[in-house]
Amino acid sequence: MASPEQTEEPKKARNLGPLKMIYREAAKYPLQLALAAIALLAVGMRNVWAMLALSACVWILAHLTGLNLPNWPGDWGWFLNPFGWQLVFACGIAIGLGVMKGRPLVPFNPVLFVLSWGFVLFSAFWVKLEMGAVPGLAHLPALLADTDKGALAFLRLVHVLALAYAVIHTGWVGALLSSAPMRPVATIGRNGLAVFAAGSLLAILLQVVFEAWPVSDFGKMLFIVAGIAVHYAVALRFDDRKRTGRARNPKAAMPPLRPDRETSNA
Repeated sequence: MASPEQTEEPKKARNLGPLKMIYREAAKYPLQLALAAIALLAVGMRNVWAMLALSACVWILAHLTGLNLPNWPGDWGWFLNPFGWQLVFACGIAIGLGVMKGRPLVPFNPVLFVLSWGFVLFSAFWVKLEMGAVPGLAHLPALLADTDKGALAFLRLVHVLALAYAVIHTGWVGALLSSAPMRPVATIGRNGLAVFAAGSLLAILLQVVFEAWPVSDFGKMLFIVAGIAVHYAVALRFDDRKRTGRARNPKAAMPPLRPDRETSNA
Protein backbone atom coordinates (compact mmCIF):
# COMPACT_ATOMS: atom_id res chain seq x y z
CA MET A 1 0.00 0.00 0.00
CA ALA A 2 1.37 3.41 -0.99
CA SER A 3 2.20 5.94 1.68
CA PRO A 4 0.48 9.37 1.77
CA GLU A 5 3.69 10.95 0.47
CA GLN A 6 3.77 8.58 -2.50
CA THR A 7 0.16 9.25 -3.44
CA GLU A 8 0.56 13.00 -3.02
CA GLU A 9 3.52 13.19 -5.38
CA PRO A 10 1.63 11.92 -8.46
CA LYS A 11 -1.14 14.43 -7.75
CA LYS A 12 1.38 17.25 -7.70
CA ALA A 13 2.93 15.92 -10.89
CA ARG A 14 -0.46 15.84 -12.60
CA ASN A 15 -1.23 19.38 -11.48
CA LEU A 16 2.13 20.79 -12.53
CA GLY A 17 2.63 18.51 -15.51
CA PRO A 18 0.84 20.69 -18.11
CA LEU A 19 2.70 23.79 -16.97
CA LYS A 20 6.06 22.05 -17.08
CA MET A 21 5.35 20.58 -20.51
CA ILE A 22 4.43 23.93 -22.09
CA TYR A 23 8.00 25.11 -22.49
CA ARG A 24 9.55 21.72 -23.23
CA GLU A 25 7.07 20.63 -25.91
CA ALA A 26 6.32 24.06 -27.39
CA ALA A 27 9.96 24.99 -27.87
CA LYS A 28 11.28 21.65 -29.12
CA TYR A 29 9.36 20.93 -32.30
CA PRO A 30 9.40 24.39 -33.96
CA LEU A 31 13.17 24.38 -33.49
CA GLN A 32 13.45 20.95 -35.12
CA LEU A 33 11.28 22.05 -38.04
CA ALA A 34 13.25 25.27 -38.44
CA LEU A 35 16.50 23.32 -38.62
CA ALA A 36 14.95 20.95 -41.17
CA ALA A 37 13.84 23.94 -43.27
CA ILE A 38 17.35 25.42 -43.15
CA ALA A 39 18.77 22.06 -44.25
CA LEU A 40 16.36 21.89 -47.19
CA LEU A 41 17.20 25.44 -48.20
CA ALA A 42 20.94 24.73 -47.97
CA VAL A 43 20.55 21.78 -50.36
CA GLY A 44 18.16 23.70 -52.61
CA MET A 45 20.57 26.61 -53.05
CA ARG A 46 23.01 24.13 -54.61
CA ASN A 47 20.63 21.86 -56.49
CA VAL A 48 16.85 22.28 -56.43
CA TRP A 49 16.12 18.85 -57.83
CA ALA A 50 18.37 17.17 -55.27
CA MET A 51 16.43 18.95 -52.53
CA LEU A 52 13.12 17.81 -54.00
CA ALA A 53 14.39 14.23 -54.33
CA LEU A 54 15.53 14.23 -50.70
CA SER A 55 12.21 15.68 -49.57
CA ALA A 56 10.28 13.11 -51.62
CA CYS A 57 12.26 10.29 -49.98
CA VAL A 58 11.29 11.60 -46.54
CA TRP A 59 7.65 11.80 -47.69
CA ILE A 60 7.77 8.18 -48.88
CA LEU A 61 9.39 7.11 -45.61
CA ALA A 62 6.60 8.78 -43.63
CA HIS A 63 4.01 6.82 -45.62
CA LEU A 64 5.73 3.46 -45.49
CA THR A 65 6.83 3.52 -41.84
CA GLY A 66 4.38 5.88 -40.15
CA LEU A 67 7.26 8.15 -39.08
CA ASN A 68 5.85 11.10 -37.14
CA LEU A 69 6.55 13.45 -34.23
CA PRO A 70 4.90 12.67 -30.87
CA ASN A 71 1.96 14.84 -29.87
CA TRP A 72 1.88 15.37 -26.11
CA PRO A 73 -0.25 14.84 -24.01
CA GLY A 74 -1.63 11.94 -26.03
CA ASP A 75 0.11 8.88 -27.42
CA TRP A 76 -0.63 9.82 -31.02
CA GLY A 77 1.47 11.78 -33.54
CA TRP A 78 0.89 15.12 -35.22
CA PHE A 79 -2.35 15.22 -37.21
CA LEU A 80 -0.53 16.93 -40.10
CA ASN A 81 2.60 14.80 -40.16
CA PRO A 82 5.55 17.17 -40.71
CA PHE A 83 7.55 14.39 -42.38
CA GLY A 84 4.85 14.20 -45.03
CA TRP A 85 3.88 17.85 -45.40
CA GLN A 86 7.50 19.03 -45.57
CA LEU A 87 7.34 18.07 -49.25
CA VAL A 88 4.90 20.95 -49.84
CA PHE A 89 7.31 23.25 -48.02
CA ALA A 90 10.19 21.99 -50.18
CA CYS A 91 8.14 22.65 -53.32
CA GLY A 92 7.54 26.19 -52.07
CA ILE A 93 11.28 26.68 -51.60
CA ALA A 94 11.90 25.35 -55.10
CA ILE A 95 9.32 27.74 -56.59
CA GLY A 96 10.84 30.67 -54.70
CA LEU A 97 14.35 29.80 -55.85
CA GLY A 98 13.04 29.62 -59.41
CA VAL A 99 11.72 33.15 -59.10
CA MET A 100 15.10 34.31 -57.77
CA LYS A 101 16.81 32.69 -60.77
CA GLY A 102 14.53 34.55 -63.13
CA ARG A 103 12.47 31.64 -64.41
CA PRO A 104 9.71 29.44 -62.96
CA LEU A 105 10.49 25.97 -61.69
CA VAL A 106 8.07 24.52 -64.27
CA PRO A 107 7.65 26.82 -67.31
CA PHE A 108 4.23 27.56 -68.77
CA ASN A 109 2.81 24.80 -70.90
CA PRO A 110 -0.73 25.16 -72.27
CA VAL A 111 -1.52 21.46 -71.96
CA LEU A 112 -0.23 21.27 -68.38
CA PHE A 113 -2.07 24.51 -67.58
CA VAL A 114 -5.41 23.13 -68.79
CA LEU A 115 -4.84 19.80 -67.02
CA SER A 116 -4.01 21.61 -63.76
CA TRP A 117 -7.16 23.73 -63.80
CA GLY A 118 -9.18 20.71 -64.88
CA PHE A 119 -7.93 18.60 -61.98
CA VAL A 120 -8.53 21.43 -59.48
CA LEU A 121 -12.11 22.01 -60.66
CA PHE A 122 -12.83 18.27 -60.94
CA SER A 123 -11.59 17.78 -57.37
CA ALA A 124 -13.79 20.61 -56.11
CA PHE A 125 -16.92 19.15 -57.69
CA TRP A 126 -16.04 15.62 -56.59
CA VAL A 127 -15.67 16.62 -52.95
CA LYS A 128 -18.59 19.06 -52.97
CA LEU A 129 -20.95 16.44 -54.37
CA GLU A 130 -19.59 13.82 -51.91
CA MET A 131 -19.01 11.30 -54.68
CA GLY A 132 -16.94 9.01 -52.46
CA ALA A 133 -13.81 7.07 -53.35
CA VAL A 134 -12.19 7.53 -56.75
CA PRO A 135 -12.92 4.47 -58.95
CA GLY A 136 -9.95 2.17 -59.32
CA LEU A 137 -7.94 3.91 -56.61
CA ALA A 138 -7.92 0.82 -54.41
CA HIS A 139 -6.12 -1.16 -57.12
CA LEU A 140 -3.11 1.17 -57.07
CA PRO A 141 -0.06 0.64 -54.81
CA ALA A 142 -0.66 1.68 -51.22
CA LEU A 143 1.58 4.73 -51.58
CA LEU A 144 -0.66 6.09 -54.34
CA ALA A 145 -4.00 4.80 -53.05
CA ASP A 146 -3.61 6.18 -49.53
CA THR A 147 -6.04 9.04 -48.85
CA ASP A 148 -4.76 9.92 -45.39
CA LYS A 149 -4.57 13.68 -45.02
CA GLY A 150 -2.17 13.43 -42.09
CA ALA A 151 0.83 12.13 -44.06
CA LEU A 152 -0.14 14.08 -47.22
CA ALA A 153 -1.78 11.54 -49.51
CA PHE A 154 -0.58 11.33 -53.11
CA LEU A 155 -3.77 12.78 -54.60
CA ARG A 156 -3.68 15.64 -52.12
CA LEU A 157 -0.09 16.34 -53.15
CA VAL A 158 -1.08 16.34 -56.82
CA HIS A 159 -3.93 18.70 -55.99
CA VAL A 160 -1.61 21.12 -54.18
CA LEU A 161 0.89 21.12 -57.05
CA ALA A 162 -1.85 21.49 -59.70
CA LEU A 163 -3.37 24.41 -57.79
CA ALA A 164 0.02 26.08 -57.39
CA TYR A 165 0.80 25.70 -61.10
CA ALA A 166 -2.62 27.02 -62.13
CA VAL A 167 -2.40 30.03 -59.81
CA ILE A 168 1.18 30.93 -60.76
CA HIS A 169 0.37 30.99 -64.46
CA THR A 170 -3.02 32.74 -64.22
CA GLY A 171 -2.48 36.47 -64.60
CA TRP A 172 -5.58 37.83 -62.87
CA VAL A 173 -4.93 35.66 -59.80
CA GLY A 174 -1.48 37.21 -59.46
CA ALA A 175 -2.98 40.70 -59.77
CA LEU A 176 -5.56 39.87 -57.11
CA LEU A 177 -2.94 38.51 -54.72
CA SER A 178 -0.88 41.67 -55.24
CA SER A 179 -3.79 43.98 -54.37
CA ALA A 180 -3.96 46.02 -51.15
CA PRO A 181 -6.51 43.80 -49.33
CA MET A 182 -4.18 40.82 -49.76
CA ARG A 183 -1.08 42.56 -48.39
CA PRO A 184 -1.46 41.02 -44.90
CA VAL A 185 -1.49 37.57 -46.52
CA ALA A 186 1.63 38.48 -48.52
CA THR A 187 3.31 39.72 -45.34
CA ILE A 188 2.61 36.41 -43.62
CA GLY A 189 3.83 34.51 -46.67
CA ARG A 190 7.13 36.39 -46.76
CA ASN A 191 7.77 35.28 -43.20
CA GLY A 192 6.29 31.81 -43.50
CA LEU A 193 8.90 29.98 -41.42
CA ALA A 194 8.65 32.38 -38.47
CA VAL A 195 4.85 32.35 -38.65
CA PHE A 196 4.77 28.56 -38.85
CA ALA A 197 7.07 28.23 -35.85
CA ALA A 198 4.94 30.70 -33.87
CA GLY A 199 1.79 28.84 -34.90
CA SER A 200 3.25 25.52 -33.81
CA LEU A 201 4.17 26.98 -30.44
CA LEU A 202 0.70 28.49 -30.02
CA ALA A 203 -1.00 25.24 -31.04
CA ILE A 204 0.92 23.20 -28.48
CA LEU A 205 0.43 25.85 -25.80
CA LEU A 206 -3.33 26.03 -26.36
CA GLN A 207 -3.61 22.25 -26.49
CA VAL A 208 -2.11 22.14 -23.01
CA VAL A 209 -4.40 24.95 -21.83
CA PHE A 210 -7.52 23.26 -23.22
CA GLU A 211 -6.55 19.95 -21.62
CA ALA A 212 -6.12 21.59 -18.22
CA TRP A 213 -8.94 24.15 -18.47
CA PRO A 214 -11.70 23.28 -20.97
CA VAL A 215 -12.97 26.17 -23.09
CA SER A 216 -16.34 26.62 -24.83
CA ASP A 217 -16.64 26.62 -28.62
CA PHE A 218 -17.16 30.38 -28.60
CA GLY A 219 -14.03 30.78 -26.51
CA LYS A 220 -12.08 28.67 -29.01
CA MET A 221 -13.31 30.93 -31.82
CA LEU A 222 -11.95 33.92 -29.95
CA PHE A 223 -8.64 32.14 -29.53
CA ILE A 224 -8.54 31.47 -33.29
CA VAL A 225 -9.12 35.15 -34.09
CA ALA A 226 -6.47 36.14 -31.56
CA GLY A 227 -4.10 33.54 -33.03
CA ILE A 228 -4.48 35.00 -36.54
CA ALA A 229 -3.70 38.44 -35.11
CA VAL A 230 -0.59 37.03 -33.40
CA HIS A 231 0.54 35.44 -36.68
CA TYR A 232 0.20 38.80 -38.45
CA ALA A 233 2.04 40.58 -35.64
CA VAL A 234 4.91 38.08 -35.89
CA ALA A 235 5.08 38.63 -39.67
CA LEU A 236 5.15 42.42 -39.23
CA ARG A 237 7.88 42.12 -36.63
CA PHE A 238 10.09 40.02 -38.90
CA ASP A 239 9.39 42.33 -41.85
CA ASP A 240 10.56 45.24 -39.72
CA ARG A 241 13.70 43.35 -38.67
CA LYS A 242 14.53 42.64 -42.31
CA ARG A 243 14.14 46.30 -43.28
CA THR A 244 16.26 47.41 -40.34
CA GLY A 245 18.96 44.88 -41.16
CA ARG A 246 19.11 45.95 -44.83
CA ALA A 247 19.27 49.62 -43.82
CA ARG A 248 22.18 49.02 -41.44
CA ASN A 249 24.12 46.75 -43.78
CA PRO A 250 23.02 46.98 -47.43
CA LYS A 251 25.80 44.59 -48.50
CA ALA A 252 24.29 41.84 -46.34
CA ALA A 253 21.21 41.61 -48.54
CA MET A 254 21.20 38.43 -50.63
CA PRO A 255 21.98 39.24 -54.27
CA PRO A 256 19.66 37.77 -56.90
CA LEU A 257 20.77 34.40 -58.15
CA ARG A 258 22.11 34.33 -61.68
CA PRO A 259 19.85 32.61 -64.18
CA ASP A 260 20.86 29.18 -65.33
CA ARG A 261 23.10 28.97 -68.37
CA GLU A 262 20.20 27.86 -70.55
CA THR A 263 18.20 30.95 -69.56
CA SER A 264 21.16 33.26 -70.20
CA ASN A 265 21.61 31.88 -73.71
CA ALA A 266 17.92 32.04 -74.54
